[in-house]
Amino acid sequence: MTEKSIRQQVVGHLKAVPGLWFTSVVGTPYGQRGVPDILGCYKGFFFGMEIKKPGGKLTPLQQHAAKLIMEAGGVWACVSSAKEAREEIKLWEDENA
Repeated sequence: MTEKSIRQQVVGHLKAVPGLWFTSVVGTPYGQRGVPDILGCYKGFFFGMEIKKPGGKLTPLQQHAAKLIMEAGGVWACVSSAKEAREEIKLWEDENA
């Protein structure tokens, strides 16, 4: 399974969550490196979600972006499937209830 196909599944799931806003980040030469693939907001919490194939490794810049997001009060996750994305959102929702 490619990261592109995983992204399509994750995006499909996120679109189905009522009240969840997100944008899918596409890298350009003018963009900041390390920004998560998906940025969003749900029930008052900001999140970043990096999509990797199973066993995929984060770059140092991605690790740094995750650290900055969490230090700023947001939540962050690296997911390899729509199921993992659902589980993360449920976890964040439970923690922020």
